Amino acid sequence: MSETAHHDHDRQSIRLTSGDAVITAIPTLIGFTPADSLVIVTVAGRQVGLTLRVDLPPAGQQTRELAAQAAEVIDRHQPGADLAAVVVIVGTDTRPDLVGALTEQLAAVGVAVPQALHTPAIAAGMPWRCLCGCGHSGVLDDPATSVLALTTAVATGQVSYGSRAELAAALDSRIDPDTARRRGEQIAALHQSAARHQITAGRRGAPDDSGVADHRGGPDHSGGEETDAVVQGAILEFGARVLGGGLDQLDEEVIVGVGAALLTAAHRDALVGWTAENTEPGVMRAGWLWMVQQLTGEARAYAATLFALGALLEGDGAAANVALELAEQVHPGLSLTRLATDVAGCGIEPAVLRRMLCDAAR
Repeated sequence: MSETAHHDHDRQSIRLTSGDAVITAIPTLIGFTPADSLVIVTVAGRQVGLTLRVDLPPAGQQTRELAAQAAEVIDRHQPGADLAAVVVIVGTDTRPDLVGALTEQLAAVGVAVPQALHTPAIAAGMPWRCLCGCGHSGVLDDPATSVLALTTAVATGQVSYGSRAELAAALDSRIDPDTARRRGEQIAALHQSAARHQITAGRRGAPDDSGVADHRGGPDHSGGEETDAVVQGAILEFGARVLGGGLDQLDEEVIVGVGAALLTAAHRDALVGWTAENTEPGVMRAGWLWMVQQLTGEARAYAATLFALGALLEGDGAAANVALELAEQVHPGLSLTRLATDVAGCGIEPAVLRRMLCDAAR
C-alpha cells in the first residue's frame, strides 16, 4: 500500500532544515501519521517536492523491488530536477537493507540520499536519529504543533489524521439504514425518470424514413422536464452551499437530486469539471466529503471518486487512495473510479491534472 503527495509551492513554501523537522512534517505532508512505513521526501535545495510513503516490505527480494519502484516513481515525476531525497524509516527496526537498496537505486537515477532517519513512531517524545553516522539524534516535538502543521491548517484547512484508519473513518456514512434505503429508492426513481425523459425526447426528435423529424408524440407529459428541473436545482443549491457554507443545511431533495445527477453521465462530467475549476483549498473536498457521508449505493461511490479527484488536485494521494478504495467497495467497477485510480497511481502533478480535467469538461 502506498501514497504520494505533491506540495503546491504556489500556496505555501516549505523549507525543512533538520532531521526532526523532516520527521514531524510527514503527517502534514501525507495527511496522516504513518506507522511501519518507509517515507521518502524529495528536496530541491531545501524545498520539498514529492513525498512517497509505502508500507515497510519484508527483507529480501521485495525490498529490492520496492527500492527500484520508488526510484522509478521519483524519476518519472521529477525528471531532470536537481534532487536529493531524505529517507525516513518509521518502525522498530532501522532497516539498513532497505536504506542501502534505496540509496543505490536512487543514485542510478541521479538522486542523492544525504540523510536517512529513523524513529519508532512519529509522536511527541519519541526518539529519532540519523542513520548516516553523523551522530545527530534527539526527541521529537508534537507534530500537530509544528510550524508547518499550524501554517498549513490556516492556509489550506488541511487536517492531519492520526492514522490511515482514522482518515478512512472520516468517510464513513453518517446516515442510518432506513435513511440510506429511502434515499437510494428516491435517487433511483429520479434517475429513471430523467432517463425516460431523455429517451422520449430523442424519439420525438428522431427522423423517420423520409428524413423528417417525428413530432407526433406532442409535448412531454411524463414529468421529465420537472425531473430535470429538480436535478438542476439540486446541483445549483449544492454548489452554492459548497462555495458559501452551510452544507449541513442541505435538505433531502437536494441530496437526492445530487445523487441522481451523479448517476447521469452529462451531469457527472459537468461536476468533474466544476471540481477541477474551483481552486480554493479544501472547498471541493469538503463538499464531496459531505455527499460521501450522506449518499448511498452507486451515487456514494461516485461522490467518493469526486472527493478523490479533489484530493489529487491538492496533492493528497493518501486521502485519494482511501476514497477510491471506498468507491470500489461500495460499487465495484465504475469507469470513473478506475480512471481516477490510474491517475492516482501515476502521480500526475496537481496542476497538470487540473488542466486535463478542465479541458475534458469543455
